[in-house]
Amino acid sequence: ASQQMTNQSVFDRVPNCVGALICGPDGNVLQSQGQLNNREDLAKLVLGLLYRAEYLLQQSGNSGCFQSVTVHCDDGFHYVITCQHDKIYVVKKSNSA
Repeated sequence: ASQQMTNQSVFDRVPNCVGALICGPDGNVLQSQGQLNNREDLAKLVLGLLYRAEYLLQQSGNSGCFQSVTVHCDDGFHYVITCQHDKIYVVKKSNSA
């Protein structure tokens, strides 16, 4: 079961952040907040996206790895995904200022 992040979460300092989650390399949600609270379905989708992106990089001959992935959606939001220390961080941000 995932834990809800505290109100003093590091994500509170991210501009236009409406939700966040942290998951492990297996896609299990470790912590979540806001619009991404308990979104285990999204964590699994993100994990699949990252595996696909890594595969495409390898197929193109790029031996390096990516630092982050940004997915822009038509609904006025975008997702910023980063990987660090065996954790996947997902932040949902509003496109409006």
